[in-house]
Amino acid sequence: MTTETPTQQHYQSERNVVILRFGNDDSNPLNGEYYIRGGICWPVAVRTSDGKSAVGHAVLVGFNLLTKTFTVFEDIEFVCVDPIVESGKVMYDGIANWFNMCWARYYCRYWYYHQDETTHRMYLMQMLRSEMIQPKPGFIEIPWTDEDAVVPVFWRLVNTQRLKFNSEAILDQAQQYQLVLGASELSLFPAVYALVCALAGMERWPWRERV
Repeated sequence: MTTETPTQQHYQSERNVVILRFGNDDSNPLNGEYYIRGGICWPVAVRTSDGKSAVGHAVLVGFNLLTKTFTVFEDIEFVCVDPIVESGKVMYDGIANWFNMCWARYYCRYWYYHQDETTHRMYLMQMLRSEMIQPKPGFIEIPWTDEDAVVPVFWRLVNTQRLKFNSEAILDQAQQYQLVLGASELSLFPAVYALVCALAGMERWPWRERV
């Protein structure tokens, strides 16, 4: 996530933008009007250092209407929707509370994804049944037939300094993916996968002034 958290937020429904302010400094470059969307990669089989066999990742991205830059404000690794508790101890936090935070802090309701229907429906049903998540998020499929056609959106925004993030997970996985470019599927790098979904969706359906 970014090192700063917005201290004030206001949703302008008529324009579909969120006004964010950070601290009391009017000159903070993060202050501004944002188009907010998320990206998600439901848990997939990957190798991890802590023994998890399947992990997912979600990101929340803001597009600054003035600077035309994308900022990853929040991101999270997860293995389940609701927390998993054993013998009174929380084994896995889940992603439920994180979705609530994204709504309360950024008014984010919509998340782009690209995964097989069976996997998506399984987690979608868990989301709908969760008593913890309010309001329920919406999910928009971002279609593609060749991931080589969508991955460049990530590198293009990085190389032109229009993408800002302070996530070790995204940075580490991006470096790993770059080393094996073309030799491994993007879904093996869920943090980058979720971010690519968000960016591809936001570029395919960009913010437009309502008239």
